[in-house]
Amino acid sequence: MPAGLESDDRVWLVIEATTGGDLSLDGTPLPSVVAGRPARHDVTGRLGQRNELLLTLGEGLTPQAAGRLAHGRLPLPAVVGSVRLEIEPGASSRD
Repeated sequence: MPAGLESDDRVWLVIEATTGGDLSLDGTPLPSVVAGRPARHDVTGRLGQRNELLLTLGEGLTPQAAGRLAHGRLPLPAVVGSVRLEIEPGASSRD
């Protein structure tokens, strides 16, 4: 579990993609992303100190955008949409 989280906190992976695709976290598949439909996955039990999120996009991604994605830490092209983590505090965090 990453530092700073309480044992009852929940961590959600939230994706608002403009194109669909396959999703995996540290090699474990998650439900596919559907274009235009927000997705929310509870990833609390899957998180370690370092993690790899892989989003393999389907149709709608230009070759130029795909080339930029291959470098890892660059901003996502607008065609991807929004990808973020949300932390939902547990009861012990609210005390």
